[in-house]
Amino acid sequence: MRILLGGEHQAWLGVELEDVTAARVSELKLPGEYGAVVTRVMENSPAAKAGIQVNDVILDFAGMRVWSVAQLSQLVEETPPGRTVDLHISRSGHKMDLKVTLAQREESLVIPRFKMPPINFPRSFNFQMGPARGQLGVRVENLTSQLANYFGVKQGKGVLITEVESGTPAAKVGLKAGDCIVKAGSKDVQSVMDLTEALDSAGDRNQPVTLTIIRKGQEESFKVELEHPLQSPPEQQVREWQRRLRQPIHAPALEKELEALQGWEASI
Repeated sequence: MRILLGGEHQAWLGVELEDVTAARVSELKLPGEYGAVVTRVMENSPAAKAGIQVNDVILDFAGMRVWSVAQLSQLVEETPPGRTVDLHISRSGHKMDLKVTLAQREESLVIPRFKMPPINFPRSFNFQMGPARGQLGVRVENLTSQLANYFGVKQGKGVLITEVESGTPAAKVGLKAGDCIVKAGSKDVQSVMDLTEALDSAGDRNQPVTLTIIRKGQEESFKVELEHPLQSPPEQQVREWQRRLRQPIHAPALEKELEALQGWEASI
């Protein structure tokens, strides 16, 4: 789960979601490990008007199978505001068909409720936040085998771009949500940490980085001039972040700092 930032001209559904896990397939009475679980429905949103409820599982959007929150987010944001689409959902094991008319997002930043999961290290990163030396301007997550197959990544490994911030280096060269980064310079990218290291290395040398991506099954390359933060966090603060992130995260006192690195619910 993660926070997704949206532009003012993007379509908006008005829900917060989490991925279906293998452990919850039986609990949710689902036919398989796919779909997106609704954890919150925003008041007066298109989802609320369509009758979507908490714990509904969105299985299909406009006739397309939903494999993950990241994929559904992309489908919603690429749909023109005002269009009515069909949703196929599961509610307590009962299949239902709903129609929802997507609205235009008015706010430029959506900050969802924060839930503290029992994790040891973040899975999703925003490369405009935190102590990175070079900023790219994207939100990413590790590719799963299902996502790699869906996006046509034959390598089976890589990093999926789930959000591109307007005006950032990534936006300027034409990177898009749904692109899968498989190489940074000469380094194969198999995880978020691989990409972090490559960007940090390029930032240290104050050099551009060439990103190789898979878009609709085809390989493309983009040369990106990274931006640098106007003010870097103090070294002592960075070390404290690193120390805390090596420990299981349960303390509410860490919530504010962790939100700067990672979100755990999606709002699309």
